[in-house]
Parts: sequence; C-alpha cells; structure tokens
Amino acid sequence: MTLAFDYAIFIVLVLFTAIVIALYLYVTRNFDFWQKLGIPYVKPTPFVGNLKDCVLLKTTIGQHFRKIYDKYSVTSYARIFSFDQPSLSIREVELVKNILVKDSQSFTDRVVMFNEKADPLLS
Repeated sequence: MTLAFDYAIFIVLVLFTAIVIALYLYVTRNFDFWQKLGIPYVKPTPFVGNLKDCVLLKTTIGQHFRKIYDKYSVTSYARIFSFDQPSLSIREVELVKNILVKDSQSFTDRVVMFNEKADPLLS
C-alpha cells in the first residue's frame, strides 16, 4: 500500500512538473522574436512580458508606456512584449501616418476590437 502511494505521488509530481515546464515554454515561445530580427529590445518577464509593473498594479498602463516612450527617445519606435506577443510602439509622427493611412491594409490584425452593433463607425 505504501509503495503504491509513493508511486502515485511520484507520478503526480512528474506530471505537475511537466505541465509547469510546458506552460513556461508555451508562454515564452515568442520572446526571441526581436532577437531573431537583430533588433535590440527590453528583456521580457515570463507570463507578463514587459507589463510586469502594470500587472502588479505598481503603475498604470499609461505611465508604463510613457516610461518606455521616454526610454526609447533616441529611436523612432520601441520594441516590447505585451504578455507573450511582440509589439511595436511608434514614436515618429510621419511613420504613424504611413502606417495608419497608407499601409493600413497591411495591419489588419490589430489588438483593439470594436462591437459592430454598438459602434459601426469604428468597427
């Protein structure tokens, strides 16, 4: 009976460890996106990306993005991770105009979603 109980605990621990490792690998699978492109970026934290202070309620999302905006004042864009997704924050006004007006058809997978019935103009 004791041997069966010890064996069951061992199996549970192995399964739990395997699940935790698989979850970690799944969440960090995109963290080398900017590195593969050879672009410098802020190292993300597993499970929250670069939004750790916002998730822990130490700062607001606006203050956090302002800090990133000021940190990358030399470049025209900032490279971050929103949880596990790579994101790009654009600083240069002309680049924003090109993206939103001229190249809008290339950026159809935006994060912001609108309810078509509630606001047909924005959707």
